[in-house]
Amino acid sequence: MSKIAFIFPGQGAQTCGMGKDFYEHTETGRKVFDKATELLGFSVPELCFEPNDRLDITEYTQAAMVTTSIAMMKVLEENGVKPDVAAGLSLGEYCALAAAGVMSEEDAITTVRQRGIFMQEEVLMFPLTDKFDDIFQQFAIFLTALFAGSLFGILLHSPDSPKQNVRMLHFINFVSNRFFINKITNRLFRRF
Repeated sequence: MSKIAFIFPGQGAQTCGMGKDFYEHTETGRKVFDKATELLGFSVPELCFEPNDRLDITEYTQAAMVTTSIAMMKVLEENGVKPDVAAGLSLGEYCALAAAGVMSEEDAITTVRQRGIFMQEEVLMFPLTDKFDDIFQQFAIFLTALFAGSLFGILLHSPDSPKQNVRMLHFINFVSNRFFINKITNRLFRRF
């Protein structure tokens, strides 16, 4: 017997028109989008289906992605396609939680909306400047030293070796992403 897995995408997979077929051709899909509109106070179909700049702004993107994924999931389930297991890539984890019954679809949508607002606020606190590269490099070295130990940070930082710098950036991305997401998650828990 085969097993079915639903794997939900994360932020970055959004595209104008996502979920439109489910909205236009299924009652279940339409209900999910309409409920999200009611919960969030703005038109999710307009956000997802019409060209606009908001779809790429984190505070809107996350709710749009989760709403679309949940609409698709509900239509599939209504047609007998139910997951044995669900997983999500970053933001998609909230859809996986909803698929597993750990949280309601409504809670997933409203939680990621707040998560997106918090993340957008954090991004705006660090505007790009002409000296961004210098600041980033120093910040990267600091994070490497802080989280991986001074020796590891020194070994990874090699201005003469692009390969070493790429490795350092991958490591920094991993470490800073975990730090950043933990900060956002802590704010969410304090809020609720």
